[in-house]
Amino acid sequence: MQVMVVTFGFSGMSADELVEMSAALAPEFASIPGCRAKTWLLDRAAGRAGGVYTFDDVASVDAYRSSELWQAVEANEQFHDFESHVYEMMDAATALTHGLPQGAGAR
Repeated sequence: MQVMVVTFGFSGMSADELVEMSAALAPEFASIPGCRAKTWLLDRAAGRAGGVYTFDDVASVDAYRSSELWQAVEANEQFHDFESHVYEMMDAATALTHGLPQGAGAR
């Protein structure tokens, strides 16, 4: 499995407005092909938000990063200073520390 961690700054909206917008957009993110789960992140004090995505494979990550949905997020003028990193999940160590199980969020 692949884990993508994305963070970005936000401005021109309050944290509460971002929370509302995120809830409205969540169904669209829930239908990303090959994405098993997304955890939404918010640091109100720093004005930063993001997400932790779990994907089946690298091809699914690549497809998402070239999708209209990803491009729309990056093009939003209220979002800035994006950081995005993709990691391979270390299954054995993750299982020992009760991390995300292999089948988590499977549809």
